[in-house]
Amino acid sequence: MLLSDLVATSDAVSATRSRKAKVAAIAILLAAASPEELETVTAYLGGTLRQRRTGLGWRGLTDLPDPADAPTLTVLEVHEAFDTIAALAGPGSQAARSAAVTTLFGRATAAEQAWLRGVVTGAVRQGALDALVQEAVAQAAGVPLPAVRRAAMLAGSTTAVTVAAMTGGQDALSAFGLEVGRPVLPMLASSAPDVAAALAKAADAPGAPCRST
Repeated sequence: MLLSDLVATSDAVSATRSRKAKVAAIAILLAAASPEELETVTAYLGGTLRQRRTGLGWRGLTDLPDPADAPTLTVLEVHEAFDTIAALAGPGSQAARSAAVTTLFGRATAAEQAWLRGVVTGAVRQGALDALVQEAVAQAAGVPLPAVRRAAMLAGSTTAVTVAAMTGGQDALSAFGLEVGRPVLPMLASSAPDVAAALAKAADAPGAPCRST
């Protein structure tokens, strides 16, 4: 998948206020991603890199090379480039990091450069929050949204759940459970018209204790 496809989706999501349109755009992109690309695509949709630290900030991205005329960068090439940058350490690492940035950004178009700078510095604000991505995963993978939400909560990661849902369906989502030492994500509550309906829904939910008869 070209990075330009992801950037175009990010722009489309940012440009609309329609939740349905946002979810549809994300779902289309996820459906087009290969299994190897899904983890990176999902992270980028959320406006984050997969690397915890890269050593880059605004200062290191102020003097960029001229942008490329046409898109050629793939999502996986970008991820691998940031992997290389994140691994740099020791004497000479600053110069090596600067050279790596020049190489990466020199292959990016103007739109891709702006998006990459934003994702590196945490400035991507496209409205693709976890809840939207989870809805898109359910739509793209053809699985129930509650199953996606449950798995994301227990896995502590929407990214990991995306890969599971898109490659293994509902069976893969059902495999997620609590693990010692792994934090869980907050799970959004579903709506109900009144208290009685909410209690009935909770009683019928998977894993709920059996009601006495």
